[in-house]
Amino acid sequence: MKKLQILFVLLFCLTSYIPVYGQNEMEELTFEEVVALCETEARRRVEEFIQEKIRFHRWDPEYDALKIEFTSDTLFIESVEICLAEKGRDNMLEMKFTAAYKEEKYDQLLNKYYRIVRDRLTPEHQQLFLNAQRTWLRYRDSEEEINRELITSGGYTGGGTMWPLVSALRSVQMIKQRVVYFYELLDCI
Repeated sequence: MKKLQILFVLLFCLTSYIPVYGQNEMEELTFEEVVALCETEARRRVEEFIQEKIRFHRWDPEYDALKIEFTSDTLFIESVEICLAEKGRDNMLEMKFTAAYKEEKYDQLLNKYYRIVRDRLTPEHQQLFLNAQRTWLRYRDSEEEINRELITSGGYTGGGTMWPLVSALRSVQMIKQRVVYFYELLDCI
């Protein structure tokens, strides 16, 4: 059900952006300036989405506070990415910047939701959770290393500029999945 909600949220974002600037005006801005514009637009879109859910009594702000927070957090990141693409920031270099942006933001969420889960656990379970997270971090680092070596080295893929982006997006996906896992754990504890 949660995955369906997240899919709905992403579809909502895909269909609701209207570019504010023309292509030429966007090209004159730096990537950071466009990110700032997209973050402002994303905050507005996320707030509208959440308010619509509350207004039509689909979500209760008190009962669904964590769902609202998680949806806001993740929808914001995905909305910024969509906005960047719509504003013509989709050349290879800027797609790499976007992947790095997403990785940083999802890593922040990983830490945030790790702390929320941890704080709900008993001290004994906190230690188990810490050990599991340390193991996952080693796994993630190993996966990133193998992605860099196999995908970006060119020996297996033939090289090219897109493969570092593919590797970066795999890293983003791993972190994002872990964030979703932490959120889903909160239903159990």
